[in-house]
Amino acid sequence: MIPKAVPTATLMVAISFLGGASAQLRRAQIQIARPIQSNVQISRPTAKPIRKPNRNTKPANDAQFQSTNIARPVTQNTQIPPIPNKTTDQTGDQYNPTRPPLQPSQCSKDPPLKIARNKGDAKSGLPEAEIELARFYNKDVTIEMDESTGAYVVKGRFDMKRYEAPRIPLTLLDRKSIGDIDDDCGLTGMAPDHLDFNAKPQQIRDFMNIKLKEGEDRPISVFGDDDRYTYRDTDYPWSTVGRIVNDSGGVCTGTSIGSRLVLTAAHCVNFYDGSVGAVSFTPGYYNGDAPFGVYHAERAIYWMRVEGPGLSNEETAFDYIVLVMSAHVGRVTGYAGYRTYNSSWNGGNYWQNMGYPGGMTGTLRPVFSGSGAIETVEDHETSGQTGYVLGNYIDIEGGHSGGPVWGWWSGENFPRVVGDMSAESGSPSMSEAGDNEAGGGPALTALLNWSRTNYP
Repeated sequence: MIPKAVPTATLMVAISFLGGASAQLRRAQIQIARPIQSNVQISRPTAKPIRKPNRNTKPANDAQFQSTNIARPVTQNTQIPPIPNKTTDQTGDQYNPTRPPLQPSQCSKDPPLKIARNKGDAKSGLPEAEIELARFYNKDVTIEMDESTGAYVVKGRFDMKRYEAPRIPLTLLDRKSIGDIDDDCGLTGMAPDHLDFNAKPQQIRDFMNIKLKEGEDRPISVFGDDDRYTYRDTDYPWSTVGRIVNDSGGVCTGTSIGSRLVLTAAHCVNFYDGSVGAVSFTPGYYNGDAPFGVYHAERAIYWMRVEGPGLSNEETAFDYIVLVMSAHVGRVTGYAGYRTYNSSWNGGNYWQNMGYPGGMTGTLRPVFSGSGAIETVEDHETSGQTGYVLGNYIDIEGGHSGGPVWGWWSGENFPRVVGDMSAESGSPSMSEAGDNEAGGGPALTALLNWSRTNYP
């Protein structure tokens, strides 16, 4: 057994983005070490689908649109909002519970666009913001420069101990504290001026994208041809999607969903009494490269404790958690918006999904899947809230968990998430019992409204 010790020292390494630097962030990428391990008023279905079997789901491990009217980003206010006044919650930590204002939704029920081809250049240089590159909890950490190479070397005492990051306090929401928060129109995204804009990510051609030969199999939930491809792109909105790593080295996918908020699947974190294990988020992560830095969660907000490896339909319907990050990641990467899914959109090939799959890329590179369809909606309730199981045939595997399912609406320069990937079928088939599933619904709407209000 590896001995454990209480963290005694922390070192954070940061680098500044300078306003006069190149407008294209990909020209200023930074190398870091890899981890050790790694209303709309809803029209619900007239009849509930049959109950599906428990789904297999767990974080991956390192070992193992016709023309559109998407607007160009307008100038954004890059001033970081103040952190709200704090009070103490049941975990002993502090936060400021504020109920968001209730406003009637003005969003139309029109479905999202099927194809987006818009591109645009950045309008400004990089903002003056620091990004964290690494965090260590070892004793006696020092940082030195290797004069022969110009590299900075981080050193620590050799003591064979594992220094663990502190656990993160939890906020469990309930109907009494949150009320009815069903406005999804106000949950807009933000496309920053300092990043280029591209409605489809730039494909990287590597051997992992090669089509399988006849008779070859791949152990993942893929329906028909596997149309996913590897990408490397720091344009918005691909800048908002990143790699989640939990305290046991499990890897999932997350999305910047607010100025300092990240959305991922609840089963991607490790739950303890009153807390979850440490979680990091690296937007745009690619083979150890962290172009936007690394962010660490300081609080987790959720409806239901969801743990694998098998999930019930009720758990899938609430398999999402919002992480409050250590810094305003959305100021650097931008962030996505959100819409409550409407069952009238069933069967439309509107949806894009991104993830860090264990089989296809070893969780080291992101992949893109476009024009996916959500076929069924099944609703469940907990804490007075309604969550949806969004049955789909979008190709996924371990590591896609927590990845966004998003679409584009006319006149908006940002995508809107409708759910996050949750589970793959143990027996994949082109049927309701064999589909893949995402979680979403009004409960996720309420969760995001509450989180944005209390952690702007």
